[in-house]
Amino acid sequence: MKVLMSAFACSPIRGSEPGVGWNWAREMAKLNEVWVLTRGSNKSEIEENLNGENIKFIYTSIPGMAWIEKHTHRKIIHLYYSLWQRYILRKVKKLHKKERFDVIHHVTYNEFRNPGYLWKLGAPFILGPIGGSQEIESELMDYCEGLRNEKMEKIRRFLNHRSKNSKYLSQSLENAAKIIVANTDTAKFLGLPNNHYELLLETGVKKENCNYIVRNENNKIRILWVGNLIYRKGFRLLIDAFKRVKNKEKYEIIVIGEGELKSTYIDLVQVAGISKYFNFKGNLSYNDTLIQYQDADIFLFTSLRDTSGNVVLEAMSNCLPIIALNHHGAADMLNDKCAVKIDINSKEQVVNDLAHSIELLGDNYETRIEMGMNSFKRIQEEYLWENKGMRMQQIYKDSMGKLLNEE
Repeated sequence: MKVLMSAFACSPIRGSEPGVGWNWAREMAKLNEVWVLTRGSNKSEIEENLNGENIKFIYTSIPGMAWIEKHTHRKIIHLYYSLWQRYILRKVKKLHKKERFDVIHHVTYNEFRNPGYLWKLGAPFILGPIGGSQEIESELMDYCEGLRNEKMEKIRRFLNHRSKNSKYLSQSLENAAKIIVANTDTAKFLGLPNNHYELLLETGVKKENCNYIVRNENNKIRILWVGNLIYRKGFRLLIDAFKRVKNKEKYEIIVIGEGELKSTYIDLVQVAGISKYFNFKGNLSYNDTLIQYQDADIFLFTSLRDTSGNVVLEAMSNCLPIIALNHHGAADMLNDKCAVKIDINSKEQVVNDLAHSIELLGDNYETRIEMGMNSFKRIQEEYLWENKGMRMQQIYKDSMGKLLNEE
């Protein structure tokens, strides 16, 4: 098949959304002739790191506005992205008339609020995996670290609901041959009928990055936390929970990441008298982070709002048992065989349950090993990129068949 893919964020050397864009293009190019629409500022990173991938890139910037593509302010880059979506539609109409793409697939950005206009080209249009509907529960709003962030979360909630009811989004959803959602929350939020969407995580794991590890039982239990030290990653929730953990001497908490709240969190653990149990390592290279995954005993994921959580997949691919909040992407990614999932009924309940979960896994070596093995098994069954590529290929075929039947 000849596939036109829209991936505004796309890079072979970055994580997060640029990595998502790149990996979908790379995987689908194994089975199809793939053309990728992406912003011009991605060109150097892509061209310098191509490794024989058979992908045709269409580097596109809005004339006179290319400088914005490297802007770091979220509002500015998202405004540019909206304009870029309109610009590329005009640009690719002639290309589609010449090449006659079999499938058009919007990949990144994966937020549901801005799905673009490529459905207007007339070929089967695949949207997603999309996410972005997640909201911090009212029970956990205290962890927003201040009124400013609480206000921003309320504004985000308002924008989500306004976008949900927009004609722009409705047209994209109605004209999509298949809508793919990254988590169940997004499908429920958008009110999608069961037969019109597919649940498929937006990211995945490369097989070569999976490491089967059976850990020895040690006196010191190493708990690993990885992420940006910003409010929505919920690190203070870990601090509050660890205060209530019994027999603290048996634990060491390894923290990988930087962020605007790092100094605040360091002060909090010092004031609480628990700083000797926390090891803040800052940002590490991929290889150094991998060592931490392999040396850890438990992985803790406290994110208050996340479409998925790539660090969870990394932990699972290194045979780690997981402790996570039972919401958003984590609720779909994890099952009870590989994780302790904490329901959210009240702040007090969440803090207590998190502390008890740490003790449960800390006191049970066999349970940790069994859960870690089940994490690895779940990665092999659900989240390897090659398996995800096969699922997406079937979606492409089904969408083409649907169009033929309608004609």
